[in-house]
Amino acid sequence: MDKQNISGHEFSPENQEEVVNFFTNELIKLSKKSIENIQKKLNFLCIELDPYNALELSTEEENILEEFHLKDYLSNPFEFTNIVLQLLNITELELKKRLN
Repeated sequence: MDKQNISGHEFSPENQEEVVNFFTNELIKLSKKSIENIQKKLNFLCIELDPYNALELSTEEENILEEFHLKDYLSNPFEFTNIVLQLLNITELELKKRLN
């Protein structure tokens, strides 16, 4: 099933590395404001979503998971957490670059 990424293009990740690489490539194309919005969404996931107990997801959580191609990784909480932290780190580094 094809999915849309953060910039609206279709993308069907095969593995964790593809998700992270694709996210990185798309992120650099976005405006600072868009990146700040992405950071808010990822922070929201970190605070609100418990990957060890993700049976009932809010609509907002579902939408964010779909946007960043993370839903398939909920079956492995360690991998899910690893990916989210990588995406958050990449986002923060990109924002820091834009401040200089």
